[in-house]
Amino acid sequence: MKPFIAWVKFNWIIVVLCVVVLASLPTAFVFSGKWNTKIKTTQEEAANKELKKIQAATVEYVVPTYVPGTEAVNLRAEPNTIVTAWFKEQRTKLAGEAGTVLERAVAFNKGAGPESSAVGRSPHVQLVDGLFPGGADQVDKVRAFEDAIITEKGGRDPYIELLNNIGAGSPPLATRVALVLDDLNTRERERITENRRELTPDERETHRKALLDRRFAEYQAAARKISVYAGPEIFATSGVDREGGRRSNRFFGEGPNYTGKPTLRDIDTFRAEEKPMRYFVWQWDLWAVSDVLDAVKLANDSSVRLGNGVEGSVVKRIIKIGLMEPEGLRSSEADQNQIGMGALDGATASDPTSEVPGMAPLDKNVSFTGRAMGTWNPVFDVRRIELEAVVSSAKLPEFLAAIPRTNFMTVTQMTIEPVDVWSHMRLGYFYGSEHVVEIKLSIESVWLREWTKPLMPKSFKARLGIEEPLAEEAPS
Repeated sequence: MKPFIAWVKFNWIIVVLCVVVLASLPTAFVFSGKWNTKIKTTQEEAANKELKKIQAATVEYVVPTYVPGTEAVNLRAEPNTIVTAWFKEQRTKLAGEAGTVLERAVAFNKGAGPESSAVGRSPHVQLVDGLFPGGADQVDKVRAFEDAIITEKGGRDPYIELLNNIGAGSPPLATRVALVLDDLNTRERERITENRRELTPDERETHRKALLDRRFAEYQAAARKISVYAGPEIFATSGVDREGGRRSNRFFGEGPNYTGKPTLRDIDTFRAEEKPMRYFVWQWDLWAVSDVLDAVKLANDSSVRLGNGVEGSVVKRIIKIGLMEPEGLRSSEADQNQIGMGALDGATASDPTSEVPGMAPLDKNVSFTGRAMGTWNPVFDVRRIELEAVVSSAKLPEFLAAIPRTNFMTVTQMTIEPVDVWSHMRLGYFYGSEHVVEIKLSIESVWLREWTKPLMPKSFKARLGIEEPLAEEAPS
């Protein structure tokens, strides 16, 4: 022990330094931990700051969608020359395709373009070029339109031209058939009896069958010269009076307003300021009817090519065709509600809204498609058409398929009834050996405002809430 104490006394500096070292170790450990935490926090903050700078430099790449129910393509990433070029190319390509589709849709709707030509349609043009949208100096054109649509001065009836275009015709006149049969009856009696006696019972029966066969042959010969039975009598006449109220229609009777082929009386029914709107509706009626008749022609084209006439046609007879008044032109709310529509002269709390942004709203209270006219729909207008016809029951699907192929038309309702072919035969209608049925169709026709709006008279736009009229129009 003494030697150790002696060593400590002699080496006290070493002992003190050892104590200092041993005491500094835990102190250094504590302080180093604190420094480590501080350094780590500082570095994390610096790193996060730099990361935020990087994230703030990213961009969102988007390829939009033009199809309802389809999601757009989205990508958020740092700016990249290759990625930027790819998205730009796709957006430009898609926008160009969408624009092309719109142009083709508008052209097809108005009867122009290759799609319309493929189904045998011609462009919808005004009866009098430049009449619509109208103006203060349209007197001569208005007179020309009245003459053209009513044909009181012996002009070419545009409705008859539509029938001629589809190869329509009527049964042979009963008086003509009667003359033919009377001549045959006289000649055969003279041949058999030489006017010296009466016909025997057997001869009388044979003679009766010969007359029936000849009557049948006359009907059959007339049917082979046409594609479908239809004459000017199939067109409904206008059912709208001066106040926009209902008037009994020749075909459809009391009910929702109907428009149709105008008469001279209709010209004098409306006040001068109402005529631009009414004349536009009559022009529109003609276009809508032509689309339906073009659908008939499309369905019957195979018959025309084969030369089988009515016997080979899909649509064998058009009984009647008429159009409901455009929604929004009626004056009373009661008339509006006839087809489930509320007042269209201004937006209401019940106006439908679009389920897909950018698309036209739909009103399922009107029909199962929801397509309707109103101030809430700036994209298209709708015409509702009623058609009654005799068709081949086996080929009915061909006609139903031809309707939407011809234009933007949809069958919203159909009823089918049996046909007493012999009662029709007595009137001269020969349908061939196929089983036939009588159908009644409600057709919904869509008209894009992209091309119809520039033609609408100011008063027509005002009634539909499209825009306020700038001045009174008074063609007379």
